[in-house]
Amino acid sequence: DESSWSRAYLAKRAWDKIEEQPFWGRGTGSSAETDILPHNQSLVFMQDHGVLGILILPLLLLSVVLSATVENRRTASVFGCTLMLISFFSHTLLNDPPILLLLALTATMGAAKPSRVSESEWARRDSFSGLAAPPD
Repeated sequence: DESSWSRAYLAKRAWDKIEEQPFWGRGTGSSAETDILPHNQSLVFMQDHGVLGILILPLLLLSVVLSATVENRRTASVFGCTLMLISFFSHTLLNDPPILLLLALTATMGAAKPSRVSESEWARRDSFSGLAAPPD
């Protein structure tokens, strides 16, 4: 299959560039200097940022999972694992607007914590909405 041969060639070319500068990488965006990127987000990050580049996506997804509430953590974990799996087959994972929207929505799952409102707070809120008698 021509596609599989070209993917293997792109991966080999990316590894060769990583071997040239393995620790610090070639710089942000250097992987985009070629006409076709390797179809692997981790290889792109390693080519740009070196050995530490392989930690960028897992740490980003881990921060999203840990920011979720306990009730939503399972959903965030499934989402994070799915994105890690997809990252082995796509190099545009963090460039796709739908993926970025889902990542942002998952990250806000931690901000949607229910607040506890005391009875006096409810009474104060009701007085402004006209449901209770206004204060004197």
